[in-house]
Amino acid sequence: MDNLDLLNQDLTLDLTQNLTNYYNTFENFDNPYLNIEINSNYHDIQSFLNIPNVTESPVYLSLNTQSLNSKHANLKLFIEELISKNINIEIIAIQETWNIDYPELVELNGFHPFISKMRRGMRGGGVGFYIKSNISFQILEELSPFEPKIIETITLLVTHPSKNKLIVTSLYKSNGQIANVTENEQNNRFFNHLNNLLEQLSQKQQKTFIFTDSNINLLNLNPTSSASEYMNSLLSSGFIQLICKATRIQNDSRTLLDHIITNNSNNNYTSGVIISDISDHFPIFVLNGKNHKQMEQKHVKSRIFSERNLNNFKTKLNEQTWENVTTNITVDTSYDMFWSTYSKLYEECFPITRIKFNRNIHKNNNFITAGLLNSRRTKLALHKTSILNPTQFNINTYKTYRNLFQKTMRAAKKLYISNKLNENSKNPRETWNILNDVIGRSKKSVKITKINVNGIMSDDPAVISNEFNNFFVKVGKEISDSVPPVTANFENYIPQNPNIEQLNLQNTTPEHIIKIAKSMAGKNSADSDGVSSKMIKFVINSIAFPLSHIFNLSLTTGVFPSKLKKIRVVPIFKSGNVLECDNYRPISMLSSISKILEKIVAKKLLYHLEENNLLYSYQYGFTPGKSTEQNLIQVTNYISQALNENKFCLAVFIDLKKAFDVCSHTILLKKLKHFGINGKAHDWFTSYLSNRTQCVDVNNTLSDEKQLLLSVIQGSILGPILFLIYINDLYCILQAGKVLIILLVIFSMFGS
Repeated sequence: MDNLDLLNQDLTLDLTQNLTNYYNTFENFDNPYLNIEINSNYHDIQSFLNIPNVTESPVYLSLNTQSLNSKHANLKLFIEELISKNINIEIIAIQETWNIDYPELVELNGFHPFISKMRRGMRGGGVGFYIKSNISFQILEELSPFEPKIIETITLLVTHPSKNKLIVTSLYKSNGQIANVTENEQNNRFFNHLNNLLEQLSQKQQKTFIFTDSNINLLNLNPTSSASEYMNSLLSSGFIQLICKATRIQNDSRTLLDHIITNNSNNNYTSGVIISDISDHFPIFVLNGKNHKQMEQKHVKSRIFSERNLNNFKTKLNEQTWENVTTNITVDTSYDMFWSTYSKLYEECFPITRIKFNRNIHKNNNFITAGLLNSRRTKLALHKTSILNPTQFNINTYKTYRNLFQKTMRAAKKLYISNKLNENSKNPRETWNILNDVIGRSKKSVKITKINVNGIMSDDPAVISNEFNNFFVKVGKEISDSVPPVTANFENYIPQNPNIEQLNLQNTTPEHIIKIAKSMAGKNSADSDGVSSKMIKFVINSIAFPLSHIFNLSLTTGVFPSKLKKIRVVPIFKSGNVLECDNYRPISMLSSISKILEKIVAKKLLYHLEENNLLYSYQYGFTPGKSTEQNLIQVTNYISQALNENKFCLAVFIDLKKAFDVCSHTILLKKLKHFGINGKAHDWFTSYLSNRTQCVDVNNTLSDEKQLLLSVIQGSILGPILFLIYINDLYCILQAGKVLIILLVIFSMFGS
């Protein structure tokens, strides 16, 4: 007989016999639980997983945390372990949240941000919910009475994707004495609130679950106890209580304070208590029938990028002579031959396969090692032993090990964060990502399911993707067209530089291509052809030879490969109304192969601009050897000098709306000639900018292709440099010496 069997057979911990004895004391009154089967037992993680149909049923959990802030880390580990075992946790009710000043620090992956009601200006108490992210909800304030220390509740109307509705309430009653209020008066006020709430919930005629820490011990159920009044209140409104085991075991104390109450008409329930040391109250649970459309996605289509498949792909590429590529003398035909061979081998080595969907989560806490996981299992085992056999030795052994484990966990987390910050000390963006992740402010993706199309909501994926594409393509032109026309010509302001040496794009070599490719970030995001930069880096040694031929043809003939002009765009939510296209950023996924060619040209172009001193001296964006820090130093010096000389200093900050999207190709190409870019080099940039198309990808649904008539191409290598050239003459419109213009362009993965 194992430890759990001993717990489950201990009648001093069980409500069932108490219920029978209690209702037998009343004449002519049948036990309402007589014809209801409640399978309520103690479980550890393993026995919980062995409950029949547990992976096919939505699971609702409830826990008194006695400060969610302090228990969050352990709660998160507990929930992630259950989810990793294919347990579908939909609702988690929390009591005694205490004050939560920073809700982002107590978020759980896969759930909406924590919903709560807390005491104001008073310690303790508070209630709340975690609701699974694919489930919508609204707070029912009229069903959420909140009188601190008397009754604290929050009630939600929950709507599943299947449109099934459910009312859930998290309820807490304090056991503390209120100043100048007798215990009898406290109880009367509690039961008045409770009876009103139960009556209102009953009138809703909606399936309801109430999760409570009522501080009413049902193991003391007798006709004269508050537990009796509590059970009668539930029964009179059509509710029953589903937890039958003590939920708090401390030394010699055994109490059943935490309850799950429902009006659901059923004669068979599976509920119980999970032995855990998250708090001094055990988590309690109930299974709510079959999953809501849970079994729909049993398989997914995917490519398997195993080490074996990757090496097989590289080998097949190495076996190619590429003669069909290198014997062609036109750029597009040569690239078509290359792509035909590459894509054929890609499909052979990475065929789309239908695989069983694995719901095991990724490891969210990267600092948790296998050793820490083993230590956690040991800690839980010692805790279970201290519950079953609460000798002073067992209790002290558990507490000592628990404290050591928590100390080791904190040290491991600190070391992990410190190492990550050191690794990215020269990468401000990644540093902020790490810091935001630590404080719980990491960005959450928003799945696009509906969008406003001409005032009408549409959930058609094709309509949504095409609406986004129309918006992204038109927005630049609409802004450009809204600018009043001027008679002045930009060429009148640009200084003439007749002695500029002409840019020669020249040739490249396989070795140079390999060096360029390996210097680029290897990302898993795919372009419009499904190619990732990570894959290109992996096979670059095998394809550098044919690519060098294609790139050299492009550079010498002034023709950019047509197939590399396609752009895949993914909308990313910024803020505001999720139904409006204007609240999304277009993230452009350019051809991974195109970026290598662009990088080659970008190096030559930057060298040309620097050697001929063509860029404005106060331009600090996108130029080697300069940074935003220098920009701030320059501004600070300028202001300080003005103050020292008793002069006025005025600053005007201008935000260029959709800056990259409104650049005219005609004007840009004219400006390139003023920078000594003529002949084949000018032809190449003309070809690079012209006839570009983009499609938008929303949830794997591609829009129709649209042509880009403006823009220096968001997300491209050359885009920022071309933008600098486009705005470089801005300072020329003002008289030299009277105004200092410091050009700072801030560009990120999201655009300008």
